[in-house]
Amino acid sequence: MTSTLTVTSAASLANRRLCTLAAVKAELNIAVTTYDTALTALIDSASGAIAEHCKRTLAQETVRETWRDVSGVEPLILTRWPVSSIVGVTVDGVAADVDTYEAEGEKGFLWRLVDDARRCWTATKLVVEYTAGWRVPDQADATLPEGISRAAVVAVAAWHKGKGRDPMLRSNAADGIGSSSWIATADMGALPPQSQSLLSKYVVRSA
Repeated sequence: MTSTLTVTSAASLANRRLCTLAAVKAELNIAVTTYDTALTALIDSASGAIAEHCKRTLAQETVRETWRDVSGVEPLILTRWPVSSIVGVTVDGVAADVDTYEAEGEKGFLWRLVDDARRCWTATKLVVEYTAGWRVPDQADATLPEGISRAAVVAVAAWHKGKGRDPMLRSNAADGIGSSSWIATADMGALPPQSQSLLSKYVVRSA
């Protein structure tokens, strides 16, 4: 079952940053402000790469999602999660009372309630507006899991340390005549293995 999704309140660039500048500078043992602009740019790049790697929007946004012919569906699975709040539900053009549905936020499930019991949805058109995702570390009351934030810090630190290096060069040793080792392919935007490991539980798996 497919749906159409519209973002009604998008996260700003700053509210998409999955780690703080302070955390990155602490990781790199940098006290000066000389590199702040460059590091912030790397944070933006890492945040985008992590969202792409996880195949989901991580920052908190409010969206409107519409389904057609959901009769027999139990529960409705929202495209984004975790869900922090349901703004409203409209069933065949009629706003539903708040006591006729409930959400399982961590799973992104939306249940229809009849006399406080869970039942299958019966609707030709169902529209749900909800807020989903996490509040990032720079926001008040941040909710982003530490693993995601740590993955961003690791990626930024690795990219910063690797600046100026040949991305195709694995190692280079000088002992007598010297030696070099080259990798077959390289992607300067690739996330480090440690970051990928930290993110494994947050990746959306293909059906």
